[in-house]
Amino acid sequence: MGKRALFACAVLTLAHAAAGGAYAERTREPSARTALSADQRRALEHLREGQRLLRVETLDAAAREFERAVRLDPRLVMAHYGLGQARMALKDFPAAVEAYVACREAFLAVQAADTEGRLAFAQARDDQARDLRDSAREVEAELRTVPLNSAAAAALSRRLQRLQNQIDAVDQFRGLELGGSHVEVPPSLSLALGSAYFRSARFEDAEREYKAAIAVRPGFGEALNNLSVLYLQTGRPAEAMDAMTRAAKAPRGPPPRPRRTWS
Repeated sequence: MGKRALFACAVLTLAHAAAGGAYAERTREPSARTALSADQRRALEHLREGQRLLRVETLDAAAREFERAVRLDPRLVMAHYGLGQARMALKDFPAAVEAYVACREAFLAVQAADTEGRLAFAQARDDQARDLRDSAREVEAELRTVPLNSAAAAALSRRLQRLQNQIDAVDQFRGLELGGSHVEVPPSLSLALGSAYFRSARFEDAEREYKAAIAVRPGFGEALNNLSVLYLQTGRPAEAMDAMTRAAKAPRGPPPRPRRTWS
């Protein structure tokens, strides 16, 4: 299918609600950083190295770094997602399915964790977001120094796109640390898993995940396009045309913030 699945991962901006003290207390941003365990700190080091290696397309080494990260901290959502990206790029699609399934399980585990666990996740997520944005600025600056249609510019543009994909994925994990809230599984994660299933010729599973992404974000053009390809692959041209028509009407621009409900 050739579409790079994004997943969607978060930089939090907490909103202080005006209605009710209990609600306001739940949404208050912590004033102090949560202390991370030694294993969590080491996991973050492996995550950062994996992201660096992924950006320069050293894929096997990147996968090893992500695997080390999730062994140390199984709830490190972004490391599972990075492992899925590396496995997809290596065309090891069954392993990519495993990584994305583990990513979703980690996402749900963070959502069910105690306050300390959720805040530790938020700290790791925000640190990663800063690192990614710093790297993106460096690549943008380097891109301005090379000829426009050169091989160097093409390579830098690919690297910048990967960084933006990772930033968008991180942005999908806003709100997980808020007690009493439920955040939908990010549609970009469902899309990524669906694409891994599709490339593994598991079409029923792929269809389920694409539809899950669209259920959360009805105007998700990439998921609708992928679903149309799946319909064509499985002999359903009328459904493929409907999905393509909906994709053509999909809004452009950055994805909306994830949906959150309060229990």
